[in-house]
Amino acid sequence: AWDGCGSRSWFTTPKTSSRSNYLMAALVCAKFLASILHSIDYYFISAHGTPEEAWAILWYIIHLVRGMLLFISLALIGMGFAFVKHVLSANEKLVLMTVVPLQIIANVAYVIIDSSEEAEFNYGTWKKILIFVDLLCCGAIIFPVMCP
Repeated sequence: AWDGCGSRSWFTTPKTSSRSNYLMAALVCAKFLASILHSIDYYFISAHGTPEEAWAILWYIIHLVRGMLLFISLALIGMGFAFVKHVLSANEKLVLMTVVPLQIIANVAYVIIDSSEEAEFNYGTWKKILIFVDLLCCGAIIFPVMCP
């Protein structure tokens, strides 16, 4: 029977969402939280002229988590996890265990470099190195997708 917002079977259907759906929901929540924290930080900048360090640190942490969730979810979806297969091969596990920590380290270093002054010694060099590491991680994820 129709109950106004769907059928009665909406509550009784078997569970069809996979772990990747929960990962994407966590990504949306992290993005929402990062936007809220960033807007609070901008409010303090406009009201007092200087950023409030606690809000900036919370934003950096949530921004890091959001980047990690985005990269992991894109990698898992790209490798066909939860759509084609439900178990990753040994090669794909090795790539994920290598690339995800490297991506996390690159994101943390990028936040540190981004918060430093542009006139500091080797700022441009480190920024280029971090962009290269980021592209290298993306290429390492694409490799198992293209060559199964």
